[in-house]
Amino acid sequence: MFTCVNMLGLPNSLLIAAQAAAATTGIVAYVIYHRISPALKLRIVDVDTIPLSFRNSETVTHLVNPRNHVCMTDTLSAMVELPPQYQDISDEALLAQFISGYLGGYVLFPERTFFRTFRPAFTRFSMIDYNAVPQPIWYVSQLSRSELPQLHTVVFGGFQVGSIQMRQPHDGDAPGFNTESNIDFIYGKNTGEFAGAHRFSIIRPEKVRSGEMSKVCVRYASVSCNPMVNRPVKPEVLYTFHRTYGALLFREGVSQVMRCLKGVL
Repeated sequence: MFTCVNMLGLPNSLLIAAQAAAATTGIVAYVIYHRISPALKLRIVDVDTIPLSFRNSETVTHLVNPRNHVCMTDTLSAMVELPPQYQDISDEALLAQFISGYLGGYVLFPERTFFRTFRPAFTRFSMIDYNAVPQPIWYVSQLSRSELPQLHTVVFGGFQVGSIQMRQPHDGDAPGFNTESNIDFIYGKNTGEFAGAHRFSIIRPEKVRSGEMSKVCVRYASVSCNPMVNRPVKPEVLYTFHRTYGALLFREGVSQVMRCLKGVL
């Protein structure tokens, strides 16, 4: 193969680098596929709107989009079964597992590495007193798999905890469910051209029929906008990339929850 490619007349060093890059890409793709494989068999509901409770939340109306500008939105959700030994697992533990997969997994590795290396001031909201925020989280090992980061903690330089709500009455946008726990991560700058938020939720059903295994709904909702000017986030291809990237991150987060419930960490 090397000889055939070299017929192009390229320098050997460039060919070796290209082959190494191709091999690395293949390995990364395999690792990511392996990591998200538990979620591949799930039915994932994908819509281009967000729940009304999230749209009207303080996170969106006060931090990210106070001027109610046009925004990009999407929501992904999946039902995950709870084995008998995990019937009493807390919503916080499930959310912590999801975060460790979504933010601490392999899909986000390049972005995480960039922020940790260069540490740009990517996330900044004027409503938050940054002299009083908790210590930032820069390494995956700092993410707990049973407890959530504290309010206003900046995670990997790009995501900041904007809100935490545990076991609130569900708002009714998904009939048959009773309570919802969620954590919001904000990103970007409210004084710049791009800001947004992700909401990760665990939603519990009202009741389980006799003989059925109980389930929880794992949901991810996202909103992003230009907080200063009322126009769509540009370029438009960014939305397509966001949907694809977000779907991979969601699957790795859900896969981590499923691994936890199977006792595989």
